[in-house]
Formats: sequence, C-alpha cells, structure tokens
Amino acid sequence: MSDSTIDRPNDGPKPDDLQVQVAVDVALFTIVDDQLSVVLVERGIPPFKGSWALPGGFVLPEETLERAALRELEEETGVKDQPGHLEQLETYGNPDRDPRSRVVTIAYWAIMAGLDNLQGGGDAKRAELVSVAKIEDREVKLAFDHEKIVYDAVKRVQSKLEYTTLATK
Repeated sequence: MSDSTIDRPNDGPKPDDLQVQVAVDVALFTIVDDQLSVVLVERGIPPFKGSWALPGGFVLPEETLERAALRELEEETGVKDQPGHLEQLETYGNPDRDPRSRVVTIAYWAIMAGLDNLQGGGDAKRAELVSVAKIEDREVKLAFDHEKIVYDAVKRVQSKLEYTTLATK
C-alpha cells in the first residue's frame, strides 16, 4: 500500500507536537567471582539523582547510535576500549519511561573482560560492577526502566552463550 492511499486527517498532530528524544543505554557485562555482573552508574543529576542506572544518555545529532553508546560508556564509566562484543538489544519506548519528556532509548548489551578501573564521569557520580543476582533479588533498584533492560540483556547473553563461541573470545 502506498502512502497516497492512506487516509490522513487534516487535524492530525503537527511536527512540533511530536517531540521525541532519542537515547542509548548500555548493559555492559563481565564475570566477577563466577557471577555475571553489570556496570552501573550512580546518577549525579535529576531525575533519579543518587539512583543506580545503566550508562547511557542522549544521542547527539551527528552521531550514529553505536557511536553514542560507546561515547556514553566512556564518559560515564571511563571504559575507553571498545567491548569485544557490542550488540543492539531492543528499543524501549514506553511514554512514561522518563519523567523529563518522551524519550525512546535504544539499548545495547556488551561483554568485556578487565573492568577493574571503572570511574564515574560526565553526569555519573560513580561507576561500579554489580552482580546481576543483586538486581534480581531487588537488593539494588534501578532508575527508569533499566531493570527490564538488564533482564532482557541477561536473557540475550545467556542465549548467545548457548549457541556461539562468544565466551571463548
């Protein structure tokens, strides 16, 4: 069906009414003491100031999504090396996911060894490795919808490890 056959009302939303921000979030995993762990940052600014979240932020006009994910990862955690595996996970667009405005985030997941020297930066007060088990047990609560993103990413990691040689790379 071509666009010309779609019935479009004249009183539909105007472009200025369709303000949507685009963000990226990264679930970066590693193994610590035989436990799957994820990098979290403590937010240094509202909303959710002082809460734990995945590293992430808004996409700049000149950036690709992947470049934005890598930039945010470096700014907020100090991770300068590109993860050995970085993959787009899913798009999250619940209208209420961010109290500031309508924000759609494209989540990525990655696996990387050697995450010993994490340091907060940008709008992240600090960065730490947190066991996924602590998130699952609700010992650590996450801002926005990041708990769902972590759960979805864990499922993807587990699935990927079942049918690839990713763990041996």
